[in-house]
Amino acid sequence: MDMDANNKTNANIEEKGFSRFSGVLSVLKSARRVFSLGLLSAAVALTVTGCAKEEIKDNTSLLSEPVFDERISEEDFAFPSAPPSLTNGKSVYENNCLSCHAAGYWQQQDKQKVLAYTTPIDVYLFLTTGKKPEEMVVSEKNGRLDLLAQVHPAGPLRDKLTRDQRWEAAFYARHLAGNGDMKYDNLAGEPVDVAAVFGQNCAVCHGKRGFADGPLHTGMPKHEGAESIKVHGGIFKPPPANLKDHYARMYNRTDAQLFKYVSEGIYPSGMPAWLGNEDKQKNFKYDDKMIWMLIRHVRSLSYNNDLSPDDEIPAGVALPRPEGVHPLIPPVTPRNAGAAPKPAAPSEEVSEGGH
Repeated sequence: MDMDANNKTNANIEEKGFSRFSGVLSVLKSARRVFSLGLLSAAVALTVTGCAKEEIKDNTSLLSEPVFDERISEEDFAFPSAPPSLTNGKSVYENNCLSCHAAGYWQQQDKQKVLAYTTPIDVYLFLTTGKKPEEMVVSEKNGRLDLLAQVHPAGPLRDKLTRDQRWEAAFYARHLAGNGDMKYDNLAGEPVDVAAVFGQNCAVCHGKRGFADGPLHTGMPKHEGAESIKVHGGIFKPPPANLKDHYARMYNRTDAQLFKYVSEGIYPSGMPAWLGNEDKQKNFKYDDKMIWMLIRHVRSLSYNNDLSPDDEIPAGVALPRPEGVHPLIPPVTPRNAGAAPKPAAPSEEVSEGGH
């Protein structure tokens, strides 16, 4: 990415008054990192043929999203003190929300779309202040739409519910919209364990629990690519995203944005494109529905699903593919079932920010 593009991106964000989290967003002000071709050779051990560099478009701008408006006061905004509990959220919701949002409200596809295209941060602010956040970051290209109502019917909840209760209510609403439904059948009609798909393909970088501590990233000795990774610096640069408790990242992404990241990959980071690939052993393709199921699993890593096994899991639907999503590399078939597709070809330099 050239300096003119970097300067333009930085200027546009600063004009909107948004801050950059140093661990997530430094583009111009941080030292440039050399993304070694040798580093990716470890990842190639898991994959098959890639594509010519000219077929790949640089979409590093996906790494440079604003986190939250600097004008938001600490009174109005704070991240949860612990991963939001769905059990607590259910209690809060039933005692405060059912009078307006009757059973089945979040099962409506238009309401599910609101949650899929709105960040958890914006939903929290909506509940807190009783109105749509001012100057929401809206980008149709990146799956952030302006779908929230102008005002919350019950008004601001900052004096009625604690900070954690507002987060818990927001995530329980997502649960009612079907975010806990991860049922997926392969081409033979057999169920596929979506958590296992994540564990076999994504956890090598992001870690099984999402802490960005996967063996391909950390170079743990039991991983086939460990020695190569140690030779080339020991870690991906930029590092994989922490999906577990990096709220500033995960709560500032819409589901539609995550769909884009997983589908297209983020070039030139180590994040590969998955849409259109195939797992021959498990007999399924990474189609739109599987991508949505993986997004639901990724989301589940950042909240606490402590509901009773007897609690019904509301059915979810796979929404249409977000506008403009297309893989940045042609689909490939993994040589070994469960292996990740080949990451996009490296450039000489890459901004920090993670994938």
